[in-house]
Amino acid sequence: MLKPDLAPSEAPQLTFLSAVATARAITAVTGLQPAIKWPNDLLLNDRKVAGLLNEMSAETDRVSFVILGIGVNLNMQADQFPGDLRLPATSLLLESGRPVSRLRFASILLQELDREYVRFVREGFDPVRDEWSRLCNAAGRTVRVDMGNGVLQGRFGGLDRDGALLVRLPDGALERVLSGDVILV
Repeated sequence: MLKPDLAPSEAPQLTFLSAVATARAITAVTGLQPAIKWPNDLLLNDRKVAGLLNEMSAETDRVSFVILGIGVNLNMQADQFPGDLRLPATSLLLESGRPVSRLRFASILLQELDREYVRFVREGFDPVRDEWSRLCNAAGRTVRVDMGNGVLQGRFGGLDRDGALLVRLPDGALERVLSGDVILV
């Protein structure tokens, strides 16, 4: 749980902070470099190995607290995933070929979260956004975003200040996306 001095509109920045810290922990433990799928999934070989979901309590102008929810598939075997998830899901064991110590992983993840949060408090969102962008699986690619009420296609344009996905449309306009499923084209 974090008690950041943020406006509620800035709280989604902590999802990106969590993704960066989790990616670093995965690399430190396995040597593998995950990619981040906007906004809150981590992938190894295009398969989901981790997901992030943050919950916030806030007043109109201030965040009271944010709970960081981080789930990482450490030592699951393929047959432990439900049938409909076997193809899109993976684990650190399946990708690295070695079991992962839960204690070691948790320790490293907490260290990375602490390091990233201290940097966030000191330097703001820009360094988090820059590192997240380097790890993003869509960087330099064309994306299709299914927003439920329509589909948008264009080039990945990065993140804006509040973590919205930026998509450069064929006519050159830059579109902000606050929610949707991103598919690489």
